[in-house]
Amino acid sequence: MIVCATSETEWGCLLWVFGTFPVLDANFYGRSIFSMEKELKKMGVTTQFEDGAKFVAAGLYLHECSSSITPASVYALLDSLKRLKERKLEIPAKFLDKLFQKNWLKPHFGYKRPNECLLFYSAWDSFLKRDDGPFIDEQFYGSRIESYKEELTFLEVITDINNRSQVIASYLDSQSNFERINRFYKYLYDFK
Repeated sequence: MIVCATSETEWGCLLWVFGTFPVLDANFYGRSIFSMEKELKKMGVTTQFEDGAKFVAAGLYLHECSSSITPASVYALLDSLKRLKERKLEIPAKFLDKLFQKNWLKPHFGYKRPNECLLFYSAWDSFLKRDDGPFIDEQFYGSRIESYKEELTFLEVITDINNRSQVIASYLDSQSNFERINRFYKYLYDFK
């Protein structure tokens, strides 16, 4: 299936970074391509988000090189998830499996699978600092990432301070800074 898209549409840059299917590029063909929607549909081109969501989900491909995944592409992915959920469209299990199995979210060091990342917010301040654990890198993504708490929770990112202390505990062995180790133990003691 061919999808007609541009960076200005609902598809955003999602298709360019994560997709493995042909795309008609409005930047190449010009804006007049959108005036031909009826003709494109007759040829089998998908132009509406609702119609193409299942193809995007089925064709999702996460690159081996996680560093090629930009903040804009992650936001496009999160926006797409938000729209799928808002429109009560089924999110295919294959799509989610691909997201769960790859290291594509950037915490303060490296790239991790969503269930290995935490979303930092004010409640953490009493216990840990942003760079103490695998908190999503707000400097990389910008503060806007916090507004996607619901989508990140859906992707199994740890967004609740009371949840998944084992992720924090798993980083304890690699720590050598006494103050950081103290903060880890304080958190683990309070949330055992």
